Amino acid sequence: MTKHMRAFVRRVEAGALELRRDAQAALGEKFDIRAFHDAVLATGPVPLDVLSEQIARWIERAKG
Repeated sequence: MTKHMRAFVRRVEAGALELRRDAQAALGEKFDIRAFHDAVLATGPVPLDVLSEQIARWIERAKG
């Protein structure tokens, strides 16, 4: 793996962790890690900004 690829992977991992923290903070006790993972995986291979938008919509739906 090249230096640039490692940096890219770290950026994606950091972004995913940030999305998870945001979801946990927004949902509190309603946060379900399995449902969060399902939402991330259902989105498919998309840029991080698109994933962020999808997770924001998922959070709003999960709030009920």
